[in-house]
Amino acid sequence: MGLSSQRAMAVLDFLKSHFKIADKRLVVVGYGEERLKNSADSMAAENRRVEFITLVR
Repeated sequence: MGLSSQRAMAVLDFLKSHFKIADKRLVVVGYGEERLKNSADSMAAENRRVEFITLVR
């Protein structure tokens, strides 16, 4: 869970520094092993990912 949160925060920091996106426009959530893409292999590469969800008003 800790690594998942660290990965999400690293992406947040990258978006803020390179694209000047305000903190209030981003939500960071780390799910750890709660939502695996490949549940058959918890160490699979596709489980180490970042997903973006865009909300439009």
